[in-house]
Amino acid sequence: LGDEMARRPGNAGRVQRASEKRSPTLKERASPIGRLGLDPLAVERLEEVLNGRSGLVVLAGAAGAGKTATGYALAEMVSRNAATAASSGTDVARVVVSVEAPLEKVVPGLVQVNCEWNDLEKQLRAAAERADLGALHGKIEWYEMGLVMLRVAEAGRLALGAVPVETSAQAIERLLSMGLDAERLAKSLRVVHTQRLLPRLCVACREPSVLDDVERRQ
Repeated sequence: LGDEMARRPGNAGRVQRASEKRSPTLKERASPIGRLGLDPLAVERLEEVLNGRSGLVVLAGAAGAGKTATGYALAEMVSRNAATAASSGTDVARVVVSVEAPLEKVVPGLVQVNCEWNDLEKQLRAAAERADLGALHGKIEWYEMGLVMLRVAEAGRLALGAVPVETSAQAIERLLSMGLDAERLAKSLRVVHTQRLLPRLCVACREPSVLDDVERRQ
C-alpha cells in the first residue's frame, strides 16, 4: 500500500504520504503498523495507544479506504504485545479476538471468528465475555455493537472498532447517534484514526509532462 497510496486523517488538515524516496526503517518493517506506509508520527501515536492495553480505538474511513488492513495491523500488534507480556511474566496470557463477516484474511496470532452478518452482534458478545480477552476487533454498525465495544474498553481491555464514515467528527457523531452515552464514550475513547486512499502515479511507468495553460487552469 505504501508504494501506491497516500493516507491522511479525516479532519486534521494534514496529508500523510508514503514517500517513494524513503524506505521503511528496520523498526518499521518489524512493526505491523509500520508496514502500512503511514506517517511516522501517526504510527508512534497508534503504538502508544496500543501499549496502554485499554480503551476504545475507532477506525474511520469510507468504503475501500483500508480500514480492514489497518485493523488487522493494530490487532496483530496487540497480539504481539500480549505475547511479550505473557512471556516476561508481566501479564497473564491474553488473546486478541477478531469478529468478521466474512473473514477477509487469516492473521497469525489472532483468534478469528468468521460469521454471518446477522450473527455479528452475538459473536461480539461471546468474545467480550472471554476471561482471557486482551482485545476485541470488529465493526461498529449499530448501538448494540457499539455498547459491546464500550464495555470491553471499560473493563480495561482494548476495543478496536471500525465505523464506516469519512471523517473523525463523523465517527463521533455516528457513535452518539447510535445512542451511546457521551460521558462513557469520552472516558473510554483513546483515538479516532481516520484515513482514505489517494491514487499515486506508477513509479515504474510514469513520465514527466509539461502542463499547458488549459491544464494549469483545470
